[in-house]
Amino acid sequence: MIAMLKAIGIEAAYAGVRTADRGPVFWEVPQAQTNHIITYVPAQAGIEKELFLDGTARYGNMFYLPDRDQGIEALVLDGKGHQILTTPLLPAETSTMASRLQARIVGNKLIAEVEERWTGWFASRHRARLNVEGKRSEELTKEIAYRFPGARISADRYQGLADLGPEASVRFHMELADRVRREGNTLRINLLWPSNLVRSTARKPERHADVFFVVRTNMELSATLQVPAGSKVLRLPEHLLIDNDLLHFKQECNLNLATVTCTRNLRFKSRRVPKARYQQYRELCRRIDRAEAQDIVLEVM
Repeated sequence: MIAMLKAIGIEAAYAGVRTADRGPVFWEVPQAQTNHIITYVPAQAGIEKELFLDGTARYGNMFYLPDRDQGIEALVLDGKGHQILTTPLLPAETSTMASRLQARIVGNKLIAEVEERWTGWFASRHRARLNVEGKRSEELTKEIAYRFPGARISADRYQGLADLGPEASVRFHMELADRVRREGNTLRINLLWPSNLVRSTARKPERHADVFFVVRTNMELSATLQVPAGSKVLRLPEHLLIDNDLLHFKQECNLNLATVTCTRNLRFKSRRVPKARYQQYRELCRRIDRAEAQDIVLEVM
């Protein structure tokens, strides 16, 4: 990459790094400690701010620096000398998955039109997973079925998978059988898929080391349900707001005329949960899991 940039007149240099998952560099120890090479592009004519580029990020936008390369020290060698610089730490919102569902009830099914937008790590991940055009529907179905078991999708349409721009997206039709549960004269529906944070990030009752996340992400979901004629809303999930230096979570469900809209935002702010704060983090995960398990309850008149 350095040679190619120089060939078109852009100054660039080698930058040796120790990726975030490997811990810090101990400069006082005279031993090779880097495990990855990225490219440093200093500010110059036509480039207002310095850049760090990772040529191994095959499916990523060039301006998205993979999370493991962020906020770490880089040994920059330009052939004339060296300098130690710190790579930028991008906000978690740089890697966003934003989902929007417009749903209605048909029998015991939930029928939804879905739009999903991916940036940063999510864009790279989906470009890699959906790389084979003839298998895109199959791969997307696997992912959606992990969130909503038994989901059937159709009419999937993709944008931005091939151009490596900052964003990629998909639209599709989804049917969820048995998502609507009848109990007497009530219907129970959960529009949100569970994050299962205890199971996925805090399964152990105790930790003897810090919890480390490979990537910091931001997940946004907005789901709107058309309340069927002849029904009324008996109960909505309770609101919950959690916001600290580790994570942000906000969930709300509101009734507006004949529609219920539930929104959820889960953002991991830090890549590390210190061992001393693990129990605090685990309790937050429990609260979030409980909040996400709540149903919308409708009464059939």
